Amino acid sequence: MNKKCEIDDATMTVLKDWYGQAKADDLSAGAVYKDQTQKEFGIMVLSAAKGFACSYSNCGGSDGELLCLYNKAAPAPNADLYTEAQGDVCDACPADDPCTAYTCKPKLYELDTNANPQPMCANPGDDGMTYDMQMTARNMANYYRNLVATGWAQDKNGYAPTAKDMNALVYDCDAAGADAKTEAANCMAASYTPTQGYVLNSYKTNNYHLPREEVLKQAMSSWFAQLKSADLDEQAKYDQNVKTTAPDFANVRDLVYGKATKVGCAVGTCLREGFQVAICQFDSAPADGDPLYTVGKTCSRCPAGKTCHKSLSGLCA
Repeated sequence: MNKKCEIDDATMTVLKDWYGQAKADDLSAGAVYKDQTQKEFGIMVLSAAKGFACSYSNCGGSDGELLCLYNKAAPAPNADLYTEAQGDVCDACPADDPCTAYTCKPKLYELDTNANPQPMCANPGDDGMTYDMQMTARNMANYYRNLVATGWAQDKNGYAPTAKDMNALVYDCDAAGADAKTEAANCMAASYTPTQGYVLNSYKTNNYHLPREEVLKQAMSSWFAQLKSADLDEQAKYDQNVKTTAPDFANVRDLVYGKATKVGCAVGTCLREGFQVAICQFDSAPADGDPLYTVGKTCSRCPAGKTCHKSLSGLCA
């Protein structure tokens, strides 16, 4: 790279130069590797490669360098780079690597649910979540509930009132999570059906490359952000005024309902349809016109057998 450069522009120039090496050879008779004329191009298009990573050095004041590593070594000279299509492009893709934009797209990496610490399920994997993902769901939900309970959650015109009796949630894999996984796996569903006795929140993103844990985080953040669209009254009621000013408030309603005690989630990836969906279920929700929680001094009226949480002081656990 040049001594004085914009690193993004310089990186793109180098990548184009590598790709341009294809012009040095006639590949019509067969795409074979020639390390003298298309060293970088040949590695870029090697069909056996399924992963790569690149990095660059700072080009301010000195020559910058771009380094790319692939999960397959360069082939031997004159070895085939790929198999020429005899029919439709990529018609020989393996079943697990379906044709996507004229390439055989490897199946997305999935976190192993058979790892320690084990997921909180009678049968690990029933919700398709790792232990870390389950903890993310529970901890984010409780963090947002604690913000509300302690009076630090912003609504449309200030802050939501504090809560006397906001329960800390525990993670429920066996009912809420397992059923959420079933719902999330239905890629053709126009809507999702909650488990009997539960309420359901869903969140879709067209970024199907995003790690599933990040989809879950985006979902929780998106649901809670809807609180800023509504102005809760002094009794924190879920009433017609709230429903009118914040049409999607049902998502945050479910997330911060004081009497809820359980949450279970799943994340589904729908490659053909081009989206991912996060689904979380909670074990109760208020009726129209009911308060979301009892307004008053934080954590002053915990249900029998519960006391204020040690680290989330606004919650009853």
